[in-house]
Amino acid sequence: MITINFKNHELNVNPYDYIGSGFEKLFTYNDLVDKYYYDENKGKIKKPAFEASLETIKYRLDLLGYTLKNIEQEFNEIETWFRDEYSNYTPISFKQYSILVNELNLEEYAKTHKDEFNELDKILLIIAKEKFPDTDWLSYGETSQYFLSNIIPEITLRLLAENTNHKNISVILRNEDNDNNILNGKSNCLESADKFLIVAEGSTDIYILKKCLKMFYPNILDFFDFIDMEKNYPFTGSGNLYRFLQGLSKINPLNKILAIFDNDAEGYDKYKLCSKLIMPNNIKVVKLPKLEIFNNFATIGPTGEKYMDINSSAVSIECFLDLNYKNSKKPIIRWRNFNDNISKYHGALINKEQYIRKFRDVKKSSNNYDFEKLSYLTNYIINCCIEINDID
Repeated sequence: MITINFKNHELNVNPYDYIGSGFEKLFTYNDLVDKYYYDENKGKIKKPAFEASLETIKYRLDLLGYTLKNIEQEFNEIETWFRDEYSNYTPISFKQYSILVNELNLEEYAKTHKDEFNELDKILLIIAKEKFPDTDWLSYGETSQYFLSNIIPEITLRLLAENTNHKNISVILRNEDNDNNILNGKSNCLESADKFLIVAEGSTDIYILKKCLKMFYPNILDFFDFIDMEKNYPFTGSGNLYRFLQGLSKINPLNKILAIFDNDAEGYDKYKLCSKLIMPNNIKVVKLPKLEIFNNFATIGPTGEKYMDINSSAVSIECFLDLNYKNSKKPIIRWRNFNDNISKYHGALINKEQYIRKFRDVKKSSNNYDFEKLSYLTNYIINCCIEINDID
């Protein structure tokens, strides 16, 4: 059973207990707690349950494919089913339902409607009558409530997560019979098809990305698996990654895969070549993102030292580290070989190994380390993965 909790109120999100629905995928084992609930025959009972913040649930919903774009399609499919089952019945539209959920303030509603405060679909029906008094679907009484109760909880939770009134809400999953193997720690939450395989040019990229996800988003780390392209492969760097993707384009793998090239000349060259490959929808190829700070970066070459735009020519993942942390020397790019395919010189960060060594010892609580670029990069990677889920 899925409920939401705030200020000692618990509200049922799914009046029907969808058996085998996969709600446990919204949580990790770190979310397991002992939680009280009330049983009519046995009174107050304490049993294992999952509990996580709505903010965390939002990320997990997106990664599972319940993005704002996709839930509208899911909603419309439920609406079509109801139109077929109940002739001449026009349910509430997704736009109207979004307005209801997005403008809902559960804390305020709980103060004024205590007797009605038990199931979300009933609350939404009451508010709908106030918000859309002239809407035809409301005249169908029980049918209208039945429609609301059949909107899958993932849709409602995803819309609730957009509502700024509900920052302090937590989401709870419990099994009152306590026969759920997952709640007993005997099964895995996510399946392999739910996960994203992250492929990068080398071990440093993988290390930095894994550490960033662990630091900033530990509650969604289980969604990501990683391949180090320098292990067990005869090639290295961008060429290795490009050849790997060439192979994937031929075999149509079942996994969801995000491939990340450096934003230097070699990486940009191979990234452009990948655009000519016919890739399945479950594979997305990206390069490291552009940042304004890279528009005017210190470089050195045959003509001396100059400040230049290094996007698409010299941005490796090390450039997203705090390059000023415990460092008296300014960071600088050295220009190397010329890439004829894109008419750019390839550049590399001088002494990049020292920046990596310092990052290995850094913790999220390190006060003097600037995580801004790494935080941006981590969110960029997560959003790229979420985009793989979006239905065209």
